[in-house]
Amino acid sequence: MTALERNRGEVFDRFRQISRRFDAPIWDYSDSPICLQREYFYNSQHLNEEGAAVFSAELATRLAQWSMENGQGKKEAGGARAQE
Repeated sequence: MTALERNRGEVFDRFRQISRRFDAPIWDYSDSPICLQREYFYNSQHLNEEGAAVFSAELATRLAQWSMENGQGKKEAGGARAQE
């Protein structure tokens, strides 16, 4: 059993505190279908190149969707965030 498995509740409690403080979502990918595909992993904890590409694409899609839903996609010319 790894250290994270032993104190997972404590770790995620801290994540939730930080999430509330900065009004940011927590996206837990522990149960992602990617985790069940051993061919995507270099070892038990780290994605290999193919797994990283698949995960990155999934994360980018989710981040773009969240950004649009939460008004983060509104930009002024030059990339500065518009004042609301």
